[in-house]
Amino acid sequence: MRVAEAYFTALKERDSYLAVTAEVTALEKHYELVQNQREEGLARMTDLLDSQARYMQAQARQVEISNDLRDAIQGLRELTGTLPDSLVTLGDGLNW
Repeated sequence: MRVAEAYFTALKERDSYLAVTAEVTALEKHYELVQNQREEGLARMTDLLDSQARYMQAQARQVEISNDLRDAIQGLRELTGTLPDSLVTLGDGLNW
């Protein structure tokens, strides 16, 4: 039971990491867009600072979630004695 809980925790953290990585990518593009608009005089400084803050907050969440994922995988390794090559979800292995 503990192994299953550890595995599902690792899956949850992996999903969170994938989501925050996509968010960081989107916010980086938005920040670059606002930077260009600011240089052309089309955006206010507050818009630039707001987009920069959102981007940096997402980067901080990415680091935090990355650490949580590493901890979850380490916990799984401690229970099983091996490090998993990959994490497989139910949908990855089902053939309909």
